[in-house]
Amino acid sequence: MTQKLRYFSTLLLMAVVGVAWADEVVYKTALFGSDYNSKTVSSYTDTWTATNDGFVVTLANFNNNNNGWDYVKCGRKNNASVATITTGAVEEAITKVDVTIDAITAAKVNSIKLYISSDNSNWDEAGSFDKSTGAKTVTLANPAADLYYKIEFDCASGTSNGLVTVSKVELYYDDSATPSTNPSISAENVNIAYDATGGEIEYTIENPVTGTSLEANTAADWVSNINVGASSITFSTTENEGNAARIATFILTYEGAANKNVTVTQAGNPNAPGTENNPYTVAEARAAIDANTGVTGVYAKGIVSGIVTAFDSQYGNISYNISTDGTTTADQLQAYRGKSYGGANFTSANDIQVGDEVVIYGNLKKYGETYEFDQNNQLVSLNRPVYIEVSSYGEELLAGASGSTTVTVTYKGIDPETFDIAWFDQTGADAQESDWLLAEINSTDDPEVYELTYEFDENTSTEARAAYFKVVALDNDAQLVESPLITVTQAGFVQEYDVFFVLENDETFVPNSDFETVLETVPAGTYTLPSATKEGYRLEGWNDGSTTTPAGTAYNIDSDVEFTAVWVEKGEEYYALVTSTDEIENGEYLIVYTDGSLAFNGSLETLDAVGNTIDVTIEDDKIECSDEVDAATFTIASVDNGYSIQSKSGMYIGQTSDANGLNTSSTTAYTNAITISENNADIISGGAYLRYNSASNQNRFRYYKSASYTNQKAIQLYKKVETTPAQTVTIKIKDDFTATTFSCDKALDFSEAEITAYAVYDENGGTDAVMYAAAGEGLYIEGEPGTYEIPIYQGEDELELIDGNLLVGTVNEAVNTKALNEGDYTYYLFGKQNGKQAFFKVGENTSDAKATASAGKAYLRVPGANNAKEMIVIGGDVTGIESIENGTIVNDNYYTIDGKLVKGQPTQKGIYVVNGRKVVIK
Repeated sequence: MTQKLRYFSTLLLMAVVGVAWADEVVYKTALFGSDYNSKTVSSYTDTWTATNDGFVVTLANFNNNNNGWDYVKCGRKNNASVATITTGAVEEAITKVDVTIDAITAAKVNSIKLYISSDNSNWDEAGSFDKSTGAKTVTLANPAADLYYKIEFDCASGTSNGLVTVSKVELYYDDSATPSTNPSISAENVNIAYDATGGEIEYTIENPVTGTSLEANTAADWVSNINVGASSITFSTTENEGNAARIATFILTYEGAANKNVTVTQAGNPNAPGTENNPYTVAEARAAIDANTGVTGVYAKGIVSGIVTAFDSQYGNISYNISTDGTTTADQLQAYRGKSYGGANFTSANDIQVGDEVVIYGNLKKYGETYEFDQNNQLVSLNRPVYIEVSSYGEELLAGASGSTTVTVTYKGIDPETFDIAWFDQTGADAQESDWLLAEINSTDDPEVYELTYEFDENTSTEARAAYFKVVALDNDAQLVESPLITVTQAGFVQEYDVFFVLENDETFVPNSDFETVLETVPAGTYTLPSATKEGYRLEGWNDGSTTTPAGTAYNIDSDVEFTAVWVEKGEEYYALVTSTDEIENGEYLIVYTDGSLAFNGSLETLDAVGNTIDVTIEDDKIECSDEVDAATFTIASVDNGYSIQSKSGMYIGQTSDANGLNTSSTTAYTNAITISENNADIISGGAYLRYNSASNQNRFRYYKSASYTNQKAIQLYKKVETTPAQTVTIKIKDDFTATTFSCDKALDFSEAEITAYAVYDENGGTDAVMYAAAGEGLYIEGEPGTYEIPIYQGEDELELIDGNLLVGTVNEAVNTKALNEGDYTYYLFGKQNGKQAFFKVGENTSDAKATASAGKAYLRVPGANNAKEMIVIGGDVTGIESIENGTIVNDNYYTIDGKLVKGQPTQKGIYVVNGRKVVIK
């Protein structure tokens, strides 16, 4: 048995039976309670030191922060924990430990024990104190010096905290013992060089024990051949090839003496990869991160390839990437929230620039997929290459004006006496000096900053003009250095035109930001036509003498123009049931109503702070309301996958009063913005439900996946409509589409539409443009995504369905093409798959949902029950140009709709006039 094991076995035995020591005196006293009042703690595991040096109290998991404690309190509510009083290393051989306990919650404390350690980490139990008040003692046997002591309060979990009030802890030793009779070991810690192959620890033994010898051991794998001599211990080592220092601990054991721990520290290789003398490359740093070795306190070098997060003036840091060659295509290493030299703050965004050659010091890690230096890394060195930087590489000058503009030129490694201006064309080829722009570069008081001044003449032409040049100079090695190409542009003179809006009956004109007065002169350009109001009428649009354009539409002004308001008398207004998302427009107001006895009261008050109950009568899918109806309307807004309903106060249905959070009191799935999917044609029933939960603690509108919940009512949506016969129909092309199908019960006029309508005449996708379409005609529509108002046909001639058109309109009812029994046909529905627009075949395995054409759309009916084509792409065989009467077209002079002559046959898609007739170019 070793000396250490014998010591602790005897210690534990004597701690139980007790040993009396003749001349015990107090070695240390720690005072608590009234002598240490109002100690402030700041975290659940805070520590503080008692009045005598060497005593540290750890309050484990106490319940309150920032409160004064003058006692030991442990056991956070419902959690077991441990609080401790610990001493540092005690030089004397302690014979007795006294603890004075003034108060205790005995039921909340499992035990109070004394522990002893020779290294402050491996603890041996040396006795226990009972859980009553008063002075408690543990007597120790075979005392030894250089030991640590810990009193541990093991607290149970429960509904309240464990409480132990301790006023004093005392340690005693026997001053009658003769120190000269106790053997001891003296030794010093040793530092060796990185390339050392051995070392030596010198020691002395006081009062040696006859017949015993010193033992030495260490667990370090780079230390071997440990030889114990009379006054020293020698050992062998390997060379340290890493960049970090390494430490081995020798444990020296001698009979009768306390163990002696000695550390041997071997320096890191100053030239190893990752050291300041030999920084990692970006590749080496990334490899170290992958291997998780050599990542702490290392250096890496590279060229700045990009700024990730710009200079933060509050924290003085910049996040930037480096790579081996300074490109963004090479492997990157990020300096996350990097600091300047020595960890100081950066002072400006210019402290780090793309192209700088840098060395960085810090700790490496991988965050997600990003290889990086952890925050608070610091710049070690920076070498900024020779450069010329101009604060602006492009300047847009006022049209028709003269003047000057000054920008800043910064440089490094340049001979400023050689600064000049070199002129180029747009491609960067040499060019003559501009005749309207003078560029000069002049010195300033700053030795690395010059000023570049442009002086320019007035541009009297309507054409824009541009000049191109670079700032050039010679560097200190007489090599030419250039700035990037600088472009200075000046717009042409802009013609201005008079704009006049004519209103009938002296009604008030409502301006917008584009037209601030009824009559004004504006530059040529595109403007948004304003709205206007008139009692009992709605504004159909503004007529410029040939075309009526709705308010809110962009209008290109390129001449004097007089607009006349076109009014349409309003009819009876009422609220009609919304049955499809096709009926919903962005920004439209709706009424949200429940399907039975549950009316608006608490729910409206929660969502809109209005609190009015709506008195409603529903008949024939129409709703008549009291005057408070506006207080119950909600805005419909477009979102990524459809629409969301939002109250007037700006809160989405499904949210609490906190607009940024959700009501999570229910585990049932719902969304913070009630989304009505465009793919779910039926809002009231189907795959998703808008519901109102009438439970008192959950009175919110929510989105549910099922209709089976109790105390919930399905919600219906109503929108305001007019009885006035419509003058137009609405056609919508969805986002990410350039086409759709359409049909309606009205004849339509596409002669001046922004979209083009087609009939499909064969299974290869061949089309004919349609200028006028009969009611019920199945149509294929092409155009940009958006909503279009198409005029209802006003001609006197009755239009007939196009003979040979393979498109069949659904008009007012959805049609399941799988259920059709029309003979020998194959059916196709329009859609998008894998990013491709086409008509896709309806087969036996096609679901009913995907085989159904919505009302107001069209499906393709191709002769032959088993057509081999899986999809039909429109435009397969295009006829090119077709007149509205399908007559022969003479390729003579072509004019645009507004009368401009086109040279030759048009190549752009659109509507043209030739030989007095309108044609469509596809």
